[in-house]
Amino acid sequence: MWKSANGPRALGRLVIAVFACIPLGVVGSSAHAGAQPAQAQEDPTITIHGLDLHDGQIIQQGGTYYFYGTMYAPDDTDSNCTQPFVWRDAASQWCGFGVSTAQSLKGPWSAPTVLISNTTEDYAIDQPFEQACMGRDGTFALPNGEGCFEPRMYHQTWGNQKWTLWFNVPNNETYRKETGVFQISCAGPAGPCDPQEWSIPTYSGGCADEATGLEVVARGHTAVLFCATIDQTLAETELGGDGISASDLGGLTSVESPGVYYDHVLKAWVLTYSDPNCGYCAGTGTGFATHSATNLTGDDAWAVLANTGGAGTGQLDASTSNCGGQPGGVDILGGRAYEQVDLWAGTSWGEAGSPTRLEPLGNPPATAVQYPCPSVRLSGNELRDAVAKGVDGPQSLPSANEAEGRA
Repeated sequence: MWKSANGPRALGRLVIAVFACIPLGVVGSSAHAGAQPAQAQEDPTITIHGLDLHDGQIIQQGGTYYFYGTMYAPDDTDSNCTQPFVWRDAASQWCGFGVSTAQSLKGPWSAPTVLISNTTEDYAIDQPFEQACMGRDGTFALPNGEGCFEPRMYHQTWGNQKWTLWFNVPNNETYRKETGVFQISCAGPAGPCDPQEWSIPTYSGGCADEATGLEVVARGHTAVLFCATIDQTLAETELGGDGISASDLGGLTSVESPGVYYDHVLKAWVLTYSDPNCGYCAGTGTGFATHSATNLTGDDAWAVLANTGGAGTGQLDASTSNCGGQPGGVDILGGRAYEQVDLWAGTSWGEAGSPTRLEPLGNPPATAVQYPCPSVRLSGNELRDAVAKGVDGPQSLPSANEAEGRA
């Protein structure tokens, strides 16, 4: 959920795709990443309430699920953060990244454990991450409240078996003109993560500049990074091997938040994305493109599926409204691919209470699909916060265009 000075979520998600030799699949997945379409008589969606973890990722390791996300409000997990994070409010605080665990996707989920707090040192600028994320380092950035987003845990399945937390630092790109993708080494899927063992990945081509988001798909000893760029197009960069890159995937524009999975029935890779790009938006569709080659390179190799009817920019939207949420990437869980959707609260102060919805994916459908939507209500604490702020209800966030105009 990378956000830039050019507009809310203008830069979308960076996907690291890591390619396992045989069978093809996505990080944290079983061999059967391609999912069959859901049966009509069941509601295969899952909605996770009550966790202050957002714009993140869920992986499965053995019998345990790990839910990573950005934290928006102070709680018992991080006493260093004393007020909620509000995007582009330089007076607010960035509250860090956390992880929660469960034995079932339906919970119960543990209280989040902090992986990177607002006081964790950012050794790139020798100041706490809150200063880097909020633009208060005093060197290149300006106080802007941009934040940091999209924590992704990547497990290298060869060599040293290293666990690495990847995430976005928008100010590092927008103002310091350096790659805004960081990685920090962790002891395991639940951490702890050692900020002294950090690095800024170096690569060239498609995702080298202005790249956002994270997700990984692997093959052999290489990995492919998918990203959204500052001009709201999609790109990819091979992180190992020949370092092949491609830009303008599928010729798509005004999109973000790429996700990737392999459909074994279709025998093709599937690329999902937010259609269109939009920060904290309600009712943003999920677009699809497919790629039948195994090397996942080439900007002309992605075939964008046509929209057979309905709103959008011409490409197929599997879920045209995502129950009032915004798609953010693909999780492979229990052998099934899910689109992770942030059901944003639609307030500038209440995103900590926003649920996360998992929409099952299979063969890209021929027509738009909308599963039954959950009841999304603000919590009692959020309503009390609203009263304290002197408002009667949720405050709608500005549209992407409105926010860009004020940037």
